[in-house]
Amino acid sequence: DIILYSNNLNTRLPIASLTKLVTALVVVNNSNSENVVTVEKADTQVVGSNMGLVSGEKIRIINLLYGMLVSSSNDAAMALARSVGGSGENFNRLMNEEVKRLKLLDTHFTNPVGWDLEDNYSTVLDLKIILGEFFKNPTLLEIVNTREKTVSSIDSNYSHKLISTNKLLLENSNVSGVKTGFTAKALGNLIIKINKSNAQVVTIVLNSQEREQDTQKLIDWLFAVYRW
Repeated sequence: DIILYSNNLNTRLPIASLTKLVTALVVVNNSNSENVVTVEKADTQVVGSNMGLVSGEKIRIINLLYGMLVSSSNDAAMALARSVGGSGENFNRLMNEEVKRLKLLDTHFTNPVGWDLEDNYSTVLDLKIILGEFFKNPTLLEIVNTREKTVSSIDSNYSHKLISTNKLLLENSNVSGVKTGFTAKALGNLIIKINKSNAQVVTIVLNSQEREQDTQKLIDWLFAVYRW
């Protein structure tokens, strides 16, 4: 991997729903994607993005991963954390163990969603390492490259239409992921993977007022300045 441009690589920042990339890594490392989760009421009582999970609904982990990573659903993240970790606290511990395993010195998690809680932060450089791990998993790569999908509970009584929050993925056929994030404190966060001219380039933008515009400027600049 070559870093073609960087600014504030090691600045600790809140990363909003980019947190869910690590949530997904912990889930796939500690569970079977075909396992069934029974949604609890507490999972559904979230603010922000959600896929409309219903208390008592039984749904496979793979479908919750789609909800969490495609439409950035907070209810899916909570259901996954509780079911895989046994409790929210234990899942946070698993997230921070993953951070230690990857030898990340500037990343720490206190929740699986990316809410603006104290001590939930990362850096561009640490996110680059997290992405390296994330990209090793073909299932996760396929999920973040999904523009739209409908998933259902195992009895098909509940269905959930998911549309990607990643505007550039929806608009640009060269884009193949990855994840959006936004909170009042973190502002706009966006990681994009783009395939062009036989090259794969990843951009990471944090703390942006205009995440899509800033990312597009980076992409345009990269393909204008470098020969591929």
